Amino acid sequence: MKVKLLFVPRLYGTEKHEYTSEHTCTPPLGIPTISSVLKNHGHIVDQDDLDARVFFHRPSPGAGKGFDLAGFDDRGRIEAFLSSGRDEELEALADRLLALTGLDGFDLVGLSLVGQHNFSALGSALVMAKRIKERKGCLVVIGGLDDHDCPLPFDRIVDFEPIDFAITGYGGEPLLNLIYALENDLFNKMCLERVSYRNKEHQDIPHYHRIGPDCFFRPDFDGLPLDLYRYETARHFPELVGEGAKERPVLVLPYVFTFGCPHRCVFCSEAIDKAFEMKPVDKVVSDLEELCRRYGTRYFFFLNTNINPTYKYAEAFADEVSRRGLDIMWSSCAQFRNMDERLLEKLRRAGAVRLIFGLETASPRLLEFIRKGFTADAARRLLGEAHRLGIWNEIELISGLPHERDEDVDATMRFIHENAHAINYCNNNRFILKKSWLLHDPARFGLANISRIEEPEEGDEEGLFLHRFDEVDGLGWVEKRRQIIAAFDRVNSAVSQVIFESKGIRYYRSNQSLALLFYLYSTRSGKGEIESIVHHKSSQGRSGGGSGP
Repeated sequence: MKVKLLFVPRLYGTEKHEYTSEHTCTPPLGIPTISSVLKNHGHIVDQDDLDARVFFHRPSPGAGKGFDLAGFDDRGRIEAFLSSGRDEELEALADRLLALTGLDGFDLVGLSLVGQHNFSALGSALVMAKRIKERKGCLVVIGGLDDHDCPLPFDRIVDFEPIDFAITGYGGEPLLNLIYALENDLFNKMCLERVSYRNKEHQDIPHYHRIGPDCFFRPDFDGLPLDLYRYETARHFPELVGEGAKERPVLVLPYVFTFGCPHRCVFCSEAIDKAFEMKPVDKVVSDLEELCRRYGTRYFFFLNTNINPTYKYAEAFADEVSRRGLDIMWSSCAQFRNMDERLLEKLRRAGAVRLIFGLETASPRLLEFIRKGFTADAARRLLGEAHRLGIWNEIELISGLPHERDEDVDATMRFIHENAHAINYCNNNRFILKKSWLLHDPARFGLANISRIEEPEEGDEEGLFLHRFDEVDGLGWVEKRRQIIAAFDRVNSAVSQVIFESKGIRYYRSNQSLALLFYLYSTRSGKGEIESIVHHKSSQGRSGGGSGP
């Protein structure tokens, strides 16, 4: 089958919490992985990133971005479009977007909208699906949705006539089996897991293809506009390169080699899924060697849930990278559980530049409640050691966890103040009840009266929260929502205070500045110098004197 895979455009530059003011420095990972899967089974695949093409599109010198995607972000307008199938203005815009890529001669077009809580991505995919179906008549598949946490009722999307199939979760295996069923006259016989369509009935014939950990496919980025992701420091920050210094363009490639998580954190969607798989370490390092050779880069953003699902696996990975002398730099999420000073040192020697630790809270009571498996003291010690080794430390926080009290927020604020010298960035998140053990077994965790929020509530016009809930012997939903927002604001104020006091943390655009971080680690002698540059640029950006990282 001849397949076209498209990463759909989305809205940038808004004030919404889930959006960013700059385009990502990395290509998508979903469609390159699916492309690899399909090509390895003999299919013809082309892929493109409309998100990058739209973001960087300039119709003429001095003109703006050229595309106004705000209509795709209008929930009421998109719901009306689903009901009527008509919106001439949005359909004309979809035609302009699709004109940026080729669509002739394909049997199937797949639309990938990773980041479904950016509503504009879903809106653009739905309108483009209609125009593709009308103009090309091919099969249209939408992917990247979660049927539990979809921002619109999932059934409404499946029932939208221009969409033939909707795939949830990882898309390679279900799309491969869907194509196999269609080509072999088995469509009404095979049990197509994670493939939804109108009037679906259960079938008994199992999946034909199963992709196990040995066969996690190396992503294939061929066909994507890689030059759009390449970070040229001389263009963005010429003063960092220096007079007469050679430019070092940075291309950061995403890669994943573990699926799921073996741990049981109560708030996390990864923890409730039974599937957990790790690609063999020798195959991981071989993949990285090939990606370095094929695309001329040494920089990677590992999108694993964490680099150390087990101590043994992380150590084996670090040892194999060092044994082969693979000169790479990488960023990954990590956990304080399954970590010690010895492993941190090995990971640093194997190329670790940035580690993003899931702290969530510094409250001992809440750390035990959410089953994190470490103490605040252990987190403090490991952050200090990682900082000493030169690793760029970032932490993830969750404000407003169930049964959180003021003293719990106080503990997190103290942790930030006391450890700011070893923390380079805090990503603070409001608690959202979603697919997790909390939602699966709420009574066990003291939650009750759970209901889905179909329309944004007053005070939550952004549609941030997905479910209402009450705390048993605690706050009702209205009060709980206020507490979540208040806790979020208090933690943010603590971060702002240590920034003001120049204690370590600075304003910094995390993933959007990853390429700059790699450049600095490639050209500067130590973390102290790198921090001073980032801090200086951040201060310039905050005072209006420049664009801070």
